[in-house]
Amino acid sequence: MTQEFKKNQKKAFVYIRISTEMQKEKDTQKTQKSAIDNFMKKNEYENIQILERFEDLAISGAKANRKCFNIMLSRIKEVNCIIVYDLSRLSRDMEISLDLMKLLMLNKIEIIEVYSNKIIDVNDDNDQLQYLLSSWFSSVERKKIKARQKAGILRFRSEKKYWGREKSKKFLDLVKYKKLKEEGKNNRQIADNLEISESTLYRRMKELRKLEINENA
Repeated sequence: MTQEFKKNQKKAFVYIRISTEMQKEKDTQKTQKSAIDNFMKKNEYENIQILERFEDLAISGAKANRKCFNIMLSRIKEVNCIIVYDLSRLSRDMEISLDLMKLLMLNKIEIIEVYSNKIIDVNDDNDQLQYLLSSWFSSVERKKIKARQKAGILRFRSEKKYWGREKSKKFLDLVKYKKLKEEGKNNRQIADNLEISESTLYRRMKELRKLEINENA
C-alpha cells in the first residue's frame, strides 16, 4: 500500500545486503545504494532523516546471525522506518521474516521498498499479507536455487571429476571450499589452503556461476 508519511515519521535506517563474496568483490552493493538514493530524491523524501546505513556483505539472508542486521534491530526504537531495495534484503527465511514482522509491528515501523515503489506498514492487514507472501516466495525461491546449484555441481563433478580446467595443476575442491567458507576463512586463506592463486580461485568461482546459469536456464 503506497501512502504518505505522517509528519512525525522522519527518521530511517537504510539496510543493504549482498549474498556472495563475488558480489562483494564487484561492489554490487553500490547498485542498491544508488537505487535507494535516486528513489528518495525522485519521490521527494528528502525530509526523511537517514540516521545510519547498515551493510551486511557476502552473507545469506537465510542467516539470522548478521552483525549489522542485528545491530540495526537493537536500535530499532530510534526510527520510524527501514529503507531497503527489496524485502528479500531483510530476509530469505520465513522464520526470520515472522520474527522481524513482530518486532516491526510492536514498534510501528514501516518499510520503504524501493523496488516496488511502496511503503509497507506491517500493521495494515493488506500490507501484512503482502509482506508474508513476499517472504514466503523469497524463502521458496532460495530453496529452489540451492537445489539447482547442488544438482548442477554434482553433475559437473561426476562428469569431469575435477573442479575447473583439466590442464591446471591443482583443482578446486568445492566441498572443501564450502567448508573453509563456513569456518570464516577469507579468499586469500582459502586460496592458500587449496594451493592456488586468488586469481585462480576467482576464475573457478566464475566457472561455477556459468554452470549455475546454465542449470537455471
